[in-house]
Amino acid sequence: MGKSKYIKLVNQLSMLIAGVILLVNFIPYPNIGLLLRSIMISAPVIMLLTPLINRLGYCKLAKIALYLEINIYCFTLAAFVGLVSGAHLFFIPVIFGSALVFDMRRKWQRMLVLLVPLFTISLLWLAGDSFVINTFVDEEVLRQAYVINYLVTILISFLLAFLYFRITNQQQTQLSGAIQQLGDLNVALTEKERSLESNLQYSDLLLENLKASKDYFKSVIQNASDIICVTGNKGLVKYLTPSFYRLTGYSQDDIRNMMIFDLVHPDDVAECQERFFRRVHDGGMGQTFMFRYRKANGEYMYLQANGSNLLTNQAVNGIVITARDITERVHYEQELIRKEKNIRSILDNSPTAIWMVDRNFKLLDYNKAFINLLQLLYQKEPFRGMNLMASVPEKERLSWLERVEIARAGKMEEYLDNRYIAGRACTFKVWVHPIMKDGEADRFTVFAEDITIQKQAELALIDAKEKAEEATRIKTQFLSTMSHEIRTPMNAVIGMTHVLLQENPRPDQQENLRILRFSAENLLALINDVLDFNKIEAGKVVFENTPFDLPQLVSDLKNSMQTSAREKGLLLEVLHDAELPQMVLGDPVRLSQVLTNLLSNAVKFTAQGSVRIQTSLLKEEAGKCHIAFKVEDTGIGIAADKLHLIFESFAQAEADTTRRFGGTGLGLAITKRLLELQDSQITVESTPGEGSVFTFVLLFEKLSQTTVPMHTIIIEPEDNLENVRILLVEDNPLNRFVAEKFLIRWGMQLDMAETGAEALELLQQHSYKLVLMDLQLPDIDGFEVVERLRASGFSNARIPVVAMSASVEPHVQAQAFASGMQDFVVKPFNPEELKQKIYSLIGADLAQVGS
Repeated sequence: MGKSKYIKLVNQLSMLIAGVILLVNFIPYPNIGLLLRSIMISAPVIMLLTPLINRLGYCKLAKIALYLEINIYCFTLAAFVGLVSGAHLFFIPVIFGSALVFDMRRKWQRMLVLLVPLFTISLLWLAGDSFVINTFVDEEVLRQAYVINYLVTILISFLLAFLYFRITNQQQTQLSGAIQQLGDLNVALTEKERSLESNLQYSDLLLENLKASKDYFKSVIQNASDIICVTGNKGLVKYLTPSFYRLTGYSQDDIRNMMIFDLVHPDDVAECQERFFRRVHDGGMGQTFMFRYRKANGEYMYLQANGSNLLTNQAVNGIVITARDITERVHYEQELIRKEKNIRSILDNSPTAIWMVDRNFKLLDYNKAFINLLQLLYQKEPFRGMNLMASVPEKERLSWLERVEIARAGKMEEYLDNRYIAGRACTFKVWVHPIMKDGEADRFTVFAEDITIQKQAELALIDAKEKAEEATRIKTQFLSTMSHEIRTPMNAVIGMTHVLLQENPRPDQQENLRILRFSAENLLALINDVLDFNKIEAGKVVFENTPFDLPQLVSDLKNSMQTSAREKGLLLEVLHDAELPQMVLGDPVRLSQVLTNLLSNAVKFTAQGSVRIQTSLLKEEAGKCHIAFKVEDTGIGIAADKLHLIFESFAQAEADTTRRFGGTGLGLAITKRLLELQDSQITVESTPGEGSVFTFVLLFEKLSQTTVPMHTIIIEPEDNLENVRILLVEDNPLNRFVAEKFLIRWGMQLDMAETGAEALELLQQHSYKLVLMDLQLPDIDGFEVVERLRASGFSNARIPVVAMSASVEPHVQAQAFASGMQDFVVKPFNPEELKQKIYSLIGADLAQVGS
């Protein structure tokens, strides 16, 4: 029951009891004393004070006071009038009815309601009529009073029962409503419970997310490269992110009680303070600006920062400054500006005119040289945005459009532009570079270099080159002619020396003839070296690539030097690697020249002991062989400080070497250059008085054993050439005389012709085994004679022909082989070499005849 209803109930009950007491007052009790009558009269008035107490707000006090007043009143009335009066009869229902009506929920209230009436009744029974003031004498009156009291008791009980049922009905209605509300409340609570459980789960999830977010943002702040600073409104630092300490090198103790401006560069402090306090007064977020900040090591870093006023934010209550370290960017920009200035300085100081135009020929940029060029050509001052196409004559405009169209395809256009400027012919080299964008030429950078002086120098250089080539050609022709002219008499001198030495001269004559032969051969070597050196310097050396028998070539070279070595009492030996390939592809002529130079030097500079040539296979891969050649002697040796001189042109290790041993000093220089042209190097190890070792490595292609070598020399010194008929075609009497001496000594039958026509006539009339053909004849040269022979129907049309010439030019030898000749002998010839070549061509036929 609500509080207001309890108050109402107490008020109604107090008024009901007051009404009953008033009714009791009208009961005709005889001889009622003044005290009892006063109590009976004042009791209703006291009961009516209960609503007043309730109104004053003392509801509990009013309820208890009413209950006690009822008990005291009933006890007093019953005690004074006696049990005979029946006053105690309505006392019981009034007290217990009041107890039922009162909603005593607390234990002490229930005890009060039950114990007070019991205690009062017990006192009445124990006291009996001890407190009765006057004894009733009239029994009829007592009986009437008893009946009236009984009726009053029934009335009061009925009123209390009615009041009780009314209250009970209200309570049941309220209870039903309360039960319904309780059910609704239970449903609502169930829903609330579910919602609360869901909310709790969601709250747990939110807490986890909040914790994760907190950890995330904490990690972000801990590892952020930017600096976040919170200061007060005066600039006192409150908080700094860890990035500040990482970037500056300070510790937290260093910046305690520090103002934000304390470490700013002195030149930047004023602006920083002005921006900071403007932000304090104006609020909001400021613009980004840059300043310098001192680090712990004294260096300054560049920071880019902006601030936000959060002084009104209770969570922050400060100025939040976000700063980023831009030191590297600033340094890069400064370096970029410096480089740009340098480039601009370079461009402006470049004599080459440089300019850039867009696709519509609008001038975008240019250097000082372009300004000068435009002023010279068109007397105009350039400016950015200028339309260059509108500034040039129509003819030049069309030419420029043609050049640009080529460049539009994405290719650089390069051309020469010849002009007359101030009466002077000028040549410009122009490059048009397209700058592509989305596959199209968006801009063009043009370079125009004045190459007038270079062009003049180039023309002068071409003229000088042509003159030099002409001089070289004349020198080569002179040397070739002189070589030919010298070789012709040298052929007679050397040939006759060989003839005289083979005719058993006296001992004193032998010594003279050896000196004569040595001098003649030395002069011949000088001529050969000069020609080879001139050929190398002119870049006219051509290397062949033909198959040859490598061991056989080395053996042949050994045999060719055997006579010279034997005359000096030297042992000449050859050592071959067991794995050395037999057939290789390379240039046997140049290899022979290199080895001959080294062997001849070894024999020349060795007085006693031995000369050894050694070949070895270093490695073989993919059919290529790296073969090392070593020429070792026990000669005079070379001092260590002279080793670098021996490969220089016209140089010897000692000043008296030429006088003592002869030679030009070109042999090793030629050898070194020939090896370098074949990507090889020659090395030398030497000890004075003990000898020298020369080593080089060449690369050859390995061939099968069945490959037939070309122009292989077969050495058969004892082969018999008797009664072999040959034709000698030679117009020089001395050469004919020398050749005749050797050929007749070998037992051969010899016919001779002085002209080409005479030679063809003899070839038509007679049968020969071989022809020795001079190349320079009075009527037709030897090439044409052989060509006519091969084209004729003579029986000798396929006869072997050996060319004999004083020329050592490769093209002469090539022409001889091309015309149909089989071999080539250089004058002055070595008799043994000539004999070997003859037998190599006709030896097979002689062997068949002999069998």
